[in-house]
Amino acid sequence: MKSSDFKEKYKIMIAVAGGLVFIFIVGIFVFSTVHSKIEQLQLQIRREEANMRACTEIEHRKTEIVADFNKHKEALNAVQSISQQEVMAVFSKEIERIAQESHVSIVALTPQGQDDSVKEYKKYNAELRAEGNQENVYLFLYKVQTSPLFIKLNKISITTKDFQKKILRIETIVSMAVV
Repeated sequence: MKSSDFKEKYKIMIAVAGGLVFIFIVGIFVFSTVHSKIEQLQLQIRREEANMRACTEIEHRKTEIVADFNKHKEALNAVQSISQQEVMAVFSKEIERIAQESHVSIVALTPQGQDDSVKEYKKYNAELRAEGNQENVYLFLYKVQTSPLFIKLNKISITTKDFQKKILRIETIVSMAVV
């Protein structure tokens, strides 16, 4: 009886081990399928998050552009309806105002008139020579670039006038666009 009990127990153990191996193999197959689906979903989530970040950045940039346009809108409307001499006067006054606020001395500001090379808008140029200490010159350059009028610096040259006093000399062509 002992040998038949042993055979019965051996058969049961083999059946249980076989069942466990079968469950293990099926579990691995199911788990790997679920795991690959989870990885695909995580990849898709990362793509969507990146897309949402990009859309948010675009929306933020759009808001900045609209705010910048609204800031310049009043100045553009004022300049559009006046003559060339008046535009040059507004242009010169803006450069002089910025220089005064920045504590930069204008040595020469020579209007050159309208540049006809651009067809989409009117472009007015002036030759500018100015002097000031390093910090004031940097402030002047920053304020020119961020002026509510569309002012741009072309062909800028910065040299030292007095090395001991740290005084810089600026020579540039300043242009203003009028739409």
